[in-house]
Amino acid sequence: MMLITVMMLILLPRQGYSRTNEFGNVRYRLLKNIRVLHYYFYYFYYYYYYYYYYYYYYYYCYYYCYYYYYYYYFFYYYYYYYYYFFLYYYYYYYYYYYYYYYFLLLLLLRLLLLLLLLLLLLLLLLLLLLLLLLPLLHLLLLLELQKQQQQQQQ
Repeated sequence: MMLITVMMLILLPRQGYSRTNEFGNVRYRLLKNIRVLHYYFYYFYYYYYYYYYYYYYYYYCYYYCYYYYYYYYFFYYYYYYYYYFFLYYYYYYYYYYYYYYYFLLLLLLRLLLLLLLLLLLLLLLLLLLLLLLLPLLHLLLLLELQKQQQQQQQ
């Protein structure tokens, strides 16, 4: 951090303040550099607010909202809400609601439909067989009736 402060002291332009009071120049530039370092390093890195890496709100690693590890919304591990991979609620792998095993459910439904279609096909075959055997059954009944009539005549 000290190296960055020294680099910014060297690279800051000297416009807009007096060249006669050189100590005032250095002091002003040093205060300006400390302010810039305060904004960039503390806000964007460590503590509270918005963007990139570590702690609180938005993007990458730890606590609240968006991407990787810990608490709330998008990707990997822990708690509740919405999107992707491992533990709790909505979409893909293990526990609760929708998808994966949705595939297994669809597979079971397809198997049940296939069994239902096979049963319907078997019923149709039985009906066709019955229709084909009906004239033969009719002939057998006629023969049986003839035999009974012959027995009665004797």
